[in-house]
Formats: sequence, structure tokens, C-alpha cells
Amino acid sequence: MNQALQSYIYNPNASLPKIKRTAIVRAQDTSKPILAGSRSQKPISTSGQRSEDVFKSSSPISTNLRFDRFLGLASLTRPDDVVPSLMLSLGGSWMTANLSLEFINLPLVWTTALCSACIAGASMLANDCYDHSNGTDALNKRESALESGQLEVAHVALASGCIYGAALLGACYLETLNARLLVATSALITFIYTPLFKKVTIVKNLVVAAVVASSILAGGLAITGDAASFPMRTYASTLYIFLSILGREILKDVVDVDGDRVTGVRTFPVIFGRELGIVLSGACSLGANVFLAKLLWSNSSHFVLLIAMVNSFPMHFKLLKLLMLSNGDANVESVVKLDTKFTMAFGLYLLAIAV
Repeated sequence: MNQALQSYIYNPNASLPKIKRTAIVRAQDTSKPILAGSRSQKPISTSGQRSEDVFKSSSPISTNLRFDRFLGLASLTRPDDVVPSLMLSLGGSWMTANLSLEFINLPLVWTTALCSACIAGASMLANDCYDHSNGTDALNKRESALESGQLEVAHVALASGCIYGAALLGACYLETLNARLLVATSALITFIYTPLFKKVTIVKNLVVAAVVASSILAGGLAITGDAASFPMRTYASTLYIFLSILGREILKDVVDVDGDRVTGVRTFPVIFGRELGIVLSGACSLGANVFLAKLLWSNSSHFVLLIAMVNSFPMHFKLLKLLMLSNGDANVESVVKLDTKFTMAFGLYLLAIAV
């Protein structure tokens, strides 16, 4: 028998605090391990709230995590593509209103522009869900919140659906049937783009270019409500942007050629090679600038034409330089991210003011 227990039996006045504490500790040591997630084993605070919940409510960790996820989601929408879609729609309204700034006072103009921006952002999220699930982004070594595990596909898909819903809700407030059909059709095409059009050679590029260029037409419909009354600059700008975006999309396929080849996405560079992809991209861009030059020449805007040629020359020079490199993906990305966007934006502005 334990010596301390014997002394307690023969001397009842002796205290037994240490024996009690020792027994409690031994009982805990020999008990079954606490199961993870067992609510009955969590310590309770004196206020009746679980101590773990108290820690969560007082710690900024969960708030920071939610904020980081929001930033990751925002990055997946590609703000550098969403903002141009918004601006293209506003630009279409501006050009259709004969360059009058009064268009900014029309709520319909802003509703249309926001619909275009929402479709652009939602389509990026939907495309990322597919590309992450089939492993395309991993093969292309793309850094994103999905690839890093910061976000799950379910989160991104839910956000995409909500943004698409916002675009369709905004379309309900547009006045004309043509405007509503244009927005709804753009939303549908971008939603089915990855599973249906993306693996079809060239068609994928034509679809993206058409959807982006249609933002200008949507902005014009917010002013007149009827495409038949558009000025020439609205149609000319739409064709110019279509050709420019087509070249840019083919150039982006050059960047992703390795991952697309493995996953079975039959893009033009995958089928015909990287060099021919760059050539076709340059031809589309050149076609856009030749079209711009023809319009400027016919409108006797010779000085503006000179500025347009100077603006487009650096990008064409870089495209020719890429053909001489054996592996210049990083250089291709720089052309995609900077030169094509700047050239398109400035060329569109020159077209608007001179035609």
C-alpha cells in the first residue's frame, strides 16, 4: 500500500491535497487520447464560451486569411483585363456620342460598362477553374491563388457564378433588346468558352477577340439603342480592336504552348509551331495598323498617321526579334503584357479623334 495513504488511514487529520492532485494527473495520463474535433473535450472559459472560440475572435489570423483570399480572388479576375473591358465600353459610348463628354451623365452607359467588366472578370474565374482542374496551369507553371492552394475551385466557381449573375441582372436594366441580347450572349459564350471553344484551333482566338470588341458596340447601344445609327468611328474601332486582340490572343498561345500541347489544347502554335504563331500574331497586328493607317489617310489625318506608325513600330520590331530567338517565352510575355495593350489603347484613341 502507498506509504502516504497508510499515514492518512492511521492519522485522519492529515491532509491529502497532493494525493488528490497526483491521482488526477495519473488519471489524465492513462486516459484515452482526446479525439480531434471532439466538442466535449474542449476547455470552457469562465464566461461559458469555449477558449478556442475566444482565441479566434480575438486573433487577427482569421481576418487576415479572409483578406488574403479576397486578394487572391481579385487577382484571378485579372484587373488588367477587366479595366480595359470597362474602358472599351465607355469608349464606345464616347465615340458614338460624337466625342461629347455628356455621355458620362447617363446611368445606362455605366450599367453597360459594368456589365462588360463583370463578364470579363467572371470569364477569367471560370477559365481558371477549368485550367486548374485539368492541370494546364500547373504544366504552364502559372502562379495563382488556385495553384498555391490559397483558394479552392469551389470558391472560385461560386464567385464566378455570382459575378455572371450580376452581369445578367444589370442586363435586365438595359433599355433595348439588342443591348440585352449582346450582354447575355457575351456571358454565355465566355462561360462555355473553355469546355467548348478553347480546344478548337483559331476558333478560340476568334471568340475572345469578338467578345472583347463587342464591348465597344455595347457602349454604342447605350447611346443610340440602334446599331444602324452608329457613326463610322464606332464600327472602325470595333474592327481595329478585334484584329489587335486576335493577334494578342495568338501571342498568348505562344507563351502557353508547352502546357497546351500536353493537355490536348490544339492552338495554332501547338499545331504549326511557335515561330508560325508569332508570324500570325504579327500579321493580325499589322492588319489592324494597316486598317488604321488607311482610315487616317482617307481622312487626311497625315500627322496623326505618322504618330500611329511610330506607336506601332516598337511592337512589330519586338515580334520580328522574337523570331530570331530559340526560346524567348519571357520576351513574349513582355510583349503581351505591355506593348500590345499600350499600342491598342493609343491606336484606338488616335482612331477616335481623327475619324
